[in-house]
Amino acid sequence: LHTLVAAAKRQSQRQALLALAASLIVVACDTGAEPLDPATVTLSFSVPVAGSFLDRVDRVRIRVNDVSGGAALVDSTFTPASPAGPFSMEIPVETASQDVRTLLELSGGGNILFRGEGTATVQTGQPSTLSVQAQPVPGAVVVEQELPTFQALGDTIPVSGAVVLASGDTIPGLTPAFEVTDGQIAVVVGENRIVATGEGTTQLVASFEGKSDTTAITVDAVVVGIAVDPEALDVPLGQNRTVMASAQDANGNALERSAQWTSESPNVATVDNNGTVTPVSLGTATLTVEIEGFPAMATVKVTPGPASATPGAPNPIGTRVATLQGSVNPNGSLTSASFEWSTDASFSSSTTSDNIVVPAGTAPVNITRAIKGLTPSTTYFVRIRTSNGAGDATSEAASFETVAPTGGFLEGRATVEGESLAGARVTLNTGTSTVTDASGKYTFEDVALGSYTLTISDFPADVTFPTPTQSAEVTTVGQVVNASFSGEFIRSSIITGTVTASGTPIPGVAVALNGPDAAAANTDGAGQFTFTNIRSGSYSLSISGFDPDSVAFSSTTANTAVSIGQTKVVNFSGVDLGTQTLSVYAFIGIDGTKPGVSALSGVTIDLYPTQAAANALAGRLDQAVTDGSGRANFSFERGDDTDESGGKTDNTVYSVVTGLPAGNYGIQADSAMTITYAQTDINATAADTVDVLNGNVTLIFRLQTIATSYSGPGGSAMLKPGWRTSSY
Repeated sequence: LHTLVAAAKRQSQRQALLALAASLIVVACDTGAEPLDPATVTLSFSVPVAGSFLDRVDRVRIRVNDVSGGAALVDSTFTPASPAGPFSMEIPVETASQDVRTLLELSGGGNILFRGEGTATVQTGQPSTLSVQAQPVPGAVVVEQELPTFQALGDTIPVSGAVVLASGDTIPGLTPAFEVTDGQIAVVVGENRIVATGEGTTQLVASFEGKSDTTAITVDAVVVGIAVDPEALDVPLGQNRTVMASAQDANGNALERSAQWTSESPNVATVDNNGTVTPVSLGTATLTVEIEGFPAMATVKVTPGPASATPGAPNPIGTRVATLQGSVNPNGSLTSASFEWSTDASFSSSTTSDNIVVPAGTAPVNITRAIKGLTPSTTYFVRIRTSNGAGDATSEAASFETVAPTGGFLEGRATVEGESLAGARVTLNTGTSTVTDASGKYTFEDVALGSYTLTISDFPADVTFPTPTQSAEVTTVGQVVNASFSGEFIRSSIITGTVTASGTPIPGVAVALNGPDAAAANTDGAGQFTFTNIRSGSYSLSISGFDPDSVAFSSTTANTAVSIGQTKVVNFSGVDLGTQTLSVYAFIGIDGTKPGVSALSGVTIDLYPTQAAANALAGRLDQAVTDGSGRANFSFERGDDTDESGGKTDNTVYSVVTGLPAGNYGIQADSAMTITYAQTDINATAADTVDVLNGNVTLIFRLQTIATSYSGPGGSAMLKPGWRTSSY
């Protein structure tokens, strides 16, 4: 080895790239006997930083190796006269031309500050040049500030850090990466912004190539208000609801804080510190919550809820019967409840009792139902079903076991013409009795072995049983013996009557009977109908099938009641709608109702169907002359009274005075007038008057109405063509 000779020439330290020049003089030996002349290498390098960092360099290390490896040709550490170089040295070579790798390290204070590496081909006795880019060697990472405490979730704080040399100088252009150890408390957004995500304390880590620094992150949100959800809620009786109160920070984020709840009306609703609301009675309550000095309120309205029920232990329990018991809280509404029982805990196949009405209220009500038809020595499950305006509900199930039998069973069913007979009494010859249920069934439980006689009684008066007594014998324990009763109704009553119009029988009218029995009949030639062999009871009758244009009935229905063996007569009397009569009165003077005014006879009046006919004096309906009472009577067929178009009757006719009696008489006003009659009045009188003068005496011609009450189908009547008119 040859000694290293360094010669340095200082260059400007203000330029951006600092250059160091180094000369390496290498003395190489050939494989021959004589050594080769050393190679001289000039080494230059640059540092990609500006400033006076090279002033920190106090030691230089240069290591030279053959590119293929092996021992170092040169490995020298020295104190440079100037860190700016350049350096020259001679090293031995083994061949006339050799590829070498050079490592350059610049240190300061015992720490490597820069490091660079390069290769070159050197030749014996010839100078070579090698350029190396020396890179700063990071010595540490520094977080450049302490983070303040976050006071609201979502707040953002920028953070800065630096990568420094071992000397403490910041390396320009290098930035550490930031990471939060607990992402539930904070996260890094972008490259250097910290966002608070949850309350607590964690660490911010800044790192670069294995170097790192940490600083604390503290999120301690400050409460600025309270949010209540919901602010108003309905709570059905029998059910709980939860109202949430959350503290909020300045960004409106919910914070986990303990809350203190109170109810201003605990008799209506109570609330715990978890916000669970329990209804007590119908009404409204105000709830107040406080968190860290901030108050808020919620309003609770307690409403009727689905009923709640609890089945109790049946008592008593027999071999095939039991009395089910339980309680139902209707929770403010009228409630329907029923028991459901099954031998299957899942109630896949079950039986349900009739409905039990529980009045509206807020306290439990006890209910019971006796059931039968069970199987001895069997486990049953029972629950209660409820329904009210707030919904349906089903209770939890309870269980019970029927008793093992010591005797047998007598049972049966009472029917009348195939229908169940409820409420009949069945009595054993021992004196024990029971009553049939809604399905007509009865049961005698666990009777002793032996022979029995059963008798049915207390059945309706219109029912008879051909065999009211049955015999039965129980021979073995658990045996079920059936003894049923079959009855029939007594049919000995009669309902009869006639259907007439103005006294004339109407044949062929359909009469329908509805009641305990139902039947139908048609009137015969005499207008008569009869229903025989019917049950006693209340009936309604109705008629149909007649011509409503010819006949009108005040009512086409009638109600009656008939007892056993009784005959009742029900008649339907109608009115013949064919002929319309009309009366006219003539008086001398201005008002025929005043004393001293005389009726006028001998006045001739014509009656016409339309105004046009009256004007033309053509198509007259009838003509009449007033009698001694001043009255003229008209009669015409309604079918001839057409409207102006010649269509259906319009219940309006027109009268014209066509003749006066001999003497000094004259018509005071128009001799024609319009007369309207009611659709339901067969006999009518015009409401207007015709005034007649006798010289200087004024005669009043007054038409008065004689009405006959009439209520026809639809309030109208049609007259048949061809009906006659008569005058009186």
